[in-house]
Amino acid sequence: MSLFNRTALYDTTNHRVFIALNVAAAIGAGLVTYIWAGRADLYEMSLFYFFAYLIWFFAILFLGGPIWFAMHKFGLRHWLHASLAGGVVTGTTWIALMTNLFTGYSSSLVSASNSKGQTWKDHQLTALGWSDALRTSLWISLLGVILGLIIWRVAYRRVPV
Repeated sequence: MSLFNRTALYDTTNHRVFIALNVAAAIGAGLVTYIWAGRADLYEMSLFYFFAYLIWFFAILFLGGPIWFAMHKFGLRHWLHASLAGGVVTGTTWIALMTNLFTGYSSSLVSASNSKGQTWKDHQLTALGWSDALRTSLWISLLGVILGLIIWRVAYRRVPV
């Protein structure tokens, strides 16, 4: 059977979609909290987790939701489709945020650097800034692949053909 066969092998319900959305937002927020706020005290980590959860929830809902809906309607319901969509959406969104919507240009006079050198110089993203954004985007894409698989596993069940 082909991955692009439009026969409905998997189906879902609104209830399972809602649970999958919440599970993915909770796991995404938990991983982000562990990575970026791992050394904070409990109160700060709880606040960080709460806001990270809200960001993940609404990002999955408003960015991933329309893509998932279209894929579902076109019969693209395999776990490979879910992981690909998760990776592409999170990676693209992250790099768009890091590069000011792919322009590499800031409207304000910005200069910034990290331990390796300047990432922004005179409101322009440097080559190091682009490479940092791409490298970080790949890691975020990996997280998106994992969350896409989790959403698929929670939301979909095999149906008889």
